[in-house]
Amino acid sequence: MNYYSVSISDTDLFNDVRHGLPIPSNKKLEEMCLVLPHILPGLMIPARLPEFIANLTGKVYPYYLMFAILSAGIKSIKTTRTNDDKLLETMYAKKSLELLNEEKDLSDPLIIWTCTFIFTYSFGISDTKSYDEAMTRVKKEYNDDKMEFKRRIWWSFYIMCTGDYIFKGNSVTFDQRDIVVNLPKNDFIWRYGGNIEGCKNAEIIDMNLIANDPSEEDFPPDYFSFLINTYSLYKSITIFATKRWRKNGLDHEKKGSDLEPHLERLEEYRNKMDELYENNLPPISDKYENYRGTLKLLVDTEQYILSYISRIFYYSMQICLYDSDLVRDHNNIVRPEKVKIAKSMCINASVNMMVLLEWYIINVPTPYQEFTVIFWTMNGAITLANMFFAKDINEKAKYTSYYNRMLSTYREFSKHSEFIVSLTKFINYIIQIKISASEQNKKLPHLYRYMEPYGVSEYDLEPWIVPKYGSFFHIGCCVEGSFSTLSIEEYLGMELTVKKVSGKKSLSNAHKDVHSSPNLESSLAKGNISAYIDSMNKTMLSLTSTNCIKKVMLLNFECSINDLFENKTTCFDFSLMTKKDNLQISQESIDKITENKKKRNSYLSNIENENESSKSKFFNQ
Repeated sequence: MNYYSVSISDTDLFNDVRHGLPIPSNKKLEEMCLVLPHILPGLMIPARLPEFIANLTGKVYPYYLMFAILSAGIKSIKTTRTNDDKLLETMYAKKSLELLNEEKDLSDPLIIWTCTFIFTYSFGISDTKSYDEAMTRVKKEYNDDKMEFKRRIWWSFYIMCTGDYIFKGNSVTFDQRDIVVNLPKNDFIWRYGGNIEGCKNAEIIDMNLIANDPSEEDFPPDYFSFLINTYSLYKSITIFATKRWRKNGLDHEKKGSDLEPHLERLEEYRNKMDELYENNLPPISDKYENYRGTLKLLVDTEQYILSYISRIFYYSMQICLYDSDLVRDHNNIVRPEKVKIAKSMCINASVNMMVLLEWYIINVPTPYQEFTVIFWTMNGAITLANMFFAKDINEKAKYTSYYNRMLSTYREFSKHSEFIVSLTKFINYIIQIKISASEQNKKLPHLYRYMEPYGVSEYDLEPWIVPKYGSFFHIGCCVEGSFSTLSIEEYLGMELTVKKVSGKKSLSNAHKDVHSSPNLESSLAKGNISAYIDSMNKTMLSLTSTNCIKKVMLLNFECSINDLFENKTTCFDFSLMTKKDNLQISQESIDKITENKKKRNSYLSNIENENESSKSKFFNQ
């Protein structure tokens, strides 16, 4: 198919054709070059902007690289993304692969850079075949020749491969100990310096003079080495979480103790992050309005975008670590206080993620939005979904609202990536698994009391759905076997070595209750628990066409986290996010919780008495 005949009519965008495909005008290519560092910062680490723009507009780059760049970046300069637009992106990627397969010398670093662009393109579609084809071209060993460009190409490739491992659980491409490539340095000088012969852009010329001035020392700090270390740390955490509960993984004695070193490294990471990016994210939407299409926009906003990305990663890593503390393993004694801490940290991290996503959507217009970071927020969305099953109408409503706010940002990002649509469907699938398990747990209401010590609140009475092996995509023998148990019966029945839970009733009695549970198939059991189940179902969970959670009954509930903001503007104040993220509870709230708990215990006692009475009447008939 010759796409030229279809799209060249858009003369404002295209003015040339190569290999049967339309090529944007030099003006549009330059516009794309200035947008790419916003939306693909990791991928653009190797780019020296003056040379990058000159080589792209002058058709100096090999066409396999040009088409790969267009496959990932052309949507940033188009006002629509129709099926024809998606087809054009695919044709760019396929043509790039065709030309790549003709190359004989794989030592050229541009080949690896090409593959990283195709990798990024594949995240915008449902079919990742193009990425798999590209990766087969770079299996040959690549030697660093101490050139900065090659190092930066290599680190972009590292980011792509490491991100793929963290998210999908694929095999590790290379061991961290084998990496001897120096980190990139002098980012500002690299990006804006060098030879700009033939460049006519006044902004680029001015920046080039500054970057090439040997007397100039007041340059911005290096950001990309920190971004690379972010991926390295997350990879280390993921490897730990993946191996922690495998039978052939870590030694039993190390399963618990090994968490502490990773938490310490994560705390060091946060300290460095706060030092590098300062402790705030101010409103920057006016910069996009005033400097759109200019180099000044990149200079003024880059530190805030990279700060946003780093903080998303921080909270995602935090959830990954604490999720591993929530896995129920029969060889490990679970301490209720440890479970509570882990749940609290996961919830706080998820809410902070949601606020970050909202800040980004509000401040950064669609053409400049980086969408791949959304993948690292999935564990936050599922954490919030765990609180849908709280046995309190207000608590359930609060976290349902948080989840819907996060999902609304997903819908914004889905304009850039079909894969994000698939991601929301997968989260929906996880929620459906939790709903099914919850329905089974409701048939054993007398066991809820034994789950209280493990709850983040008195209403959090069910096991959370968490991945056993670091990520929900790190599948073990089967999908169900990749989650920690969701059954209260199994959760309590495992813990036979612990004598007491928080000083309450002996767990040996809880174990007896498990084994004397009513027959789930009998009409008697259904009759006994029907009243209790009806009382628990104050709200019901169902999914809208957009995969949001909706509540059947209307609630008069105000949901706000304005304490994370200086005021009701778009400014996000990180100083209010203390490192311990402790929740401050007023005395009035404590008194109210105590009163509600007394009422709830009285209610449960009445329900049990009614159940015993029903049993007695039945057997005396």
